[in-house]
Amino acid sequence: MLQNLPFKKEYILWLGVLLIFFVIYEFSIKSSIQLYQENIALQQSFEASTDLAFQPEYLNRKNKNIDKILKGYRQDSTSFRESTIAEISYIAESENVRLIEIPSPDPFYSTNGFIVQPLDFEGDYFSILKMLKTIQNKKTAGVLTSVSLSTISPNNQNIKKLTTRLYLQISK
Repeated sequence: MLQNLPFKKEYILWLGVLLIFFVIYEFSIKSSIQLYQENIALQQSFEASTDLAFQPEYLNRKNKNIDKILKGYRQDSTSFRESTIAEISYIAESENVRLIEIPSPDPFYSTNGFIVQPLDFEGDYFSILKMLKTIQNKKTAGVLTSVSLSTISPNNQNIKKLTTRLYLQISK
């Protein structure tokens, strides 16, 4: 059948190979090239849009969040001595815990911007835990950084009392 045709079999083979390459190019290579070019364009537009110079709202949100975090630490030392200790002792009394001592802040724990104020309490375990939770949720009391629980026996008696020393970090 192919022997009666006026052209050679080699031409049909080359025509078939070209037709197959054309189909492969149209359906896979051409779309891959278009997707690659589109990817490059999208990456460039993404890099331009993520530049912080073009997003002042991002900086505003970031500053507001930082201010919220720092507000928990902000408390000057005179205000702490007057109102915050009164508020903390009121919380302690409402939970049946006694404020027994307000030691002076240790300069070893303080930094340039912060003071760590220790406070000593006495009470039962569950009341102390309730008081700690309330103080931790209070936004104006500073930030609770450390708590130590210990038992003492006053005057060598068999009665033991649970004492707690908590450390509040406030800004200077």
